[in-house]
Amino acid sequence: MPPAAGPSPYSSAAGATWSVASRRRAGSSAPPFVGIANMPSTTGLALSVFLQSHHQRMPSLRLERDERDAIIDYILSLKAGQRATR
Repeated sequence: MPPAAGPSPYSSAAGATWSVASRRRAGSSAPPFVGIANMPSTTGLALSVFLQSHHQRMPSLRLERDERDAIIDYILSLKAGQRATR
């Protein structure tokens, strides 16, 4: 979970820091957000389905639609050489 105080976890610098800290806690098997963003299969729809699905090795998240959309926008903004579009 992102820190309660400080910059939004969806801003570029804060998101990168949160991602690195989350990977350290979760273990090395979690890919960085930049890696996810640059996968050919990564789309807004794919991320939406992923964020709403149950996964055995991660906690089930109950995100509001605006929270999910903010995470999707952030990850898509990391896609190399492209503007974020859902």
